[in-house]
Amino acid sequence: MPVWAVEYYLPESEELDDSFVDNGHRVEVDIEAPDFESAAKYATQYIIKMQKDEGGEAWANAEILSIE
Repeated sequence: MPVWAVEYYLPESEELDDSFVDNGHRVEVDIEAPDFESAAKYATQYIIKMQKDEGGEAWANAEILSIE
């Protein structure tokens, strides 16, 4: 089964400030999926899983940046 590299962006805060400094960080996770559509679905489910785990507040506003 193909392995897809999913890059997530985890912002430090959902509030914007005037500094325009990117205080978030990026996380890359490998996901096994048969096709792109399944990989996108699993990537979204991964965010939900991480939000429910301890420390999930870091994933509260996570976004998928890329799936390759």
